[in-house]
Amino acid sequence: MVSHELRGPLNLILGFSRLMALSPERYGEPLPGAYRADVATIYRNSRHLSDLIDDILDLSQIEAERLPLAKERVDLEEEVVKEAAEFVHPLAERKGLTLTLRLAGTLPAVMVDRVRLRQVVLNLLTNAVRFSEKGEITLRTERQRERVLVSVQDSGPGIDADQLPRLFQEFSQAQPAERREVRGSGLGLAISKQLVELHGGEIWVQSTRGVGSTFSFTVPLSEADAYIGRTVHTGPRQPSRVSPRPAASLSKTTRTSSDCSRAISRRTASSASPASRTCSR
Repeated sequence: MVSHELRGPLNLILGFSRLMALSPERYGEPLPGAYRADVATIYRNSRHLSDLIDDILDLSQIEAERLPLAKERVDLEEEVVKEAAEFVHPLAERKGLTLTLRLAGTLPAVMVDRVRLRQVVLNLLTNAVRFSEKGEITLRTERQRERVLVSVQDSGPGIDADQLPRLFQEFSQAQPAERREVRGSGLGLAISKQLVELHGGEIWVQSTRGVGSTFSFTVPLSEADAYIGRTVHTGPRQPSRVSPRPAASLSKTTRTSSDCSRAISRRTASSASPASRTCSR
């Protein structure tokens, strides 16, 4: 009910401001430059508010244990990692960043909710793009015994050690003073942590100030063999303990295609197209 009451007027603001910002010719005469700038600001902030509402609803469902996972056997690299990379690649290219995939290439299937896990990868990738001004973003996969590891390494400013313990808390943001204009809801990593833990995995970050950050998460392999050919709808699991682990380098290297033809998620960086969602660290 609260969601509906918020979305009704917000969708009107979002719709009309988008029309005025992106299709001013529909009004016959062009808007003055100052008006266009104001309308663009209204549209940008309306999108941010819409994203914030979506994040809060996601988090509330998780915490109320009402977010079921539709688990099925998934090729993690093809159906999650590569699709997320294809979507984020134009954002990285627009900023002059190189997005590189280093994939294990021989991973077995995993039993996951592909949409929710793709949401996690997209969040980590778009954060990496938003906080990196130059250099390379590397997306890796690796098998570690009975689990699969996925990591995203950026070339951003890095995060101070004293900020790391609260990085996955709700409404927490770790940004240097000179990057305060890179705004997010502060819920993206909190939601990612919850989603990974619902899959029985772990998530952590390693960061060096002035060098960059590496966000990593794991999902277990053990369930995939037990549910061959089945789709499992399940509620949340008991969260697992999160502890930092190093991410190893991998063997196979590929690069994302410049043709991003599939819009696979509602979560993108704030520099994405207007119809896209904002993802926040």
